[in-house]
Amino acid sequence: MSASPIPGYGKSRCKSGGISTLYMILFIAESVFIIEEAIHSLTPGTEELDLSGRGLTRLCHTQYLHSLTKLNLANNKLQTLAGVNDLQKLEILDVSGNQLTDISGADNMPTLGDILVSGNPCLPESLSDNRVKS
Repeated sequence: MSASPIPGYGKSRCKSGGISTLYMILFIAESVFIIEEAIHSLTPGTEELDLSGRGLTRLCHTQYLHSLTKLNLANNKLQTLAGVNDLQKLEILDVSGNQLTDISGADNMPTLGDILVSGNPCLPESLSDNRVKS
């Protein structure tokens, strides 16, 4: 586990793990709020969305982002791309600088041309997916 900016995160002194669980819930809630805020600010038919550097730990509400062709999720704290396959018009996905170990959430996306993945610590050097750009 990498060092957290929140003192004590992941090192709960409670027997039940209550404090670390609370911090995890707060991270997830913050990600949900950031994405909901972005959705409310979009106009219908918006094709590009930049959520880079927002501290996101997960994706949510992707069903409301169906018109996106370009999504920038760089420099967040994502460990999975779960939900991104809802974005069936997506052509460019930037997930560089996250904590991804694979890109399986981007399966079955026929319009996706480029996936930018540099700076993810555990992605294999050579991925079989020819859309991936380091």
